[in-house]
Amino acid sequence: MSEITRGVIGMPLEMAMESELSRRQFHSIAQDLLRDFDRVTAERDALQERLNAADQRIDELTALLLRSNELFYAIQGDPGAVPSSAIDAMRGEVFTALKKADGVDEHDTAEKSAQPFTEQFLEDQLGKMPECIKGMIEARGGKFAIMIDEANSHYGWTFKRHPDGMWVSGRKATDAEMQAARQYARHTNQQ
Repeated sequence: MSEITRGVIGMPLEMAMESELSRRQFHSIAQDLLRDFDRVTAERDALQERLNAADQRIDELTALLLRSNELFYAIQGDPGAVPSSAIDAMRGEVFTALKKADGVDEHDTAEKSAQPFTEQFLEDQLGKMPECIKGMIEARGGKFAIMIDEANSHYGWTFKRHPDGMWVSGRKATDAEMQAARQYARHTNQQ
């Protein structure tokens, strides 16, 4: 607000309404202030709307993160007990949430997220997965494994094969398990 506007608003009513010119100036300034007030009110309302949407988005993503975490714990506890449909559903929810963040149309997202994460789907999207992962030493009929390749980011971790065929990391391997895996790899020419 300019000093002139402040001065006009602050002057006594008798002075402001003294002449036709003063009344016109006062009216003009009042109209400008009304427009400014309306503009600022609209901007505030728009910002409040954005803030409410962001708060709601945070609440939705927090709930999704908590549900995902519960699923991860269930998988970690007993991977075979978690149906692949539950994992597919969670992947779909996460995919949908990420696409909403990118501004993708919700109907397009729903159609894409409905696609199950089957081995064929992954192969179509990513190409043929290698049967053997370098440095992954399998034991017990291919149900468990340990990563012994130091160049791999999962070096020193144990894995269990999920019923869908994918490896799920479990925990850090003990020194004894690492030594046994290396000996087994040398014995079976896996290294």
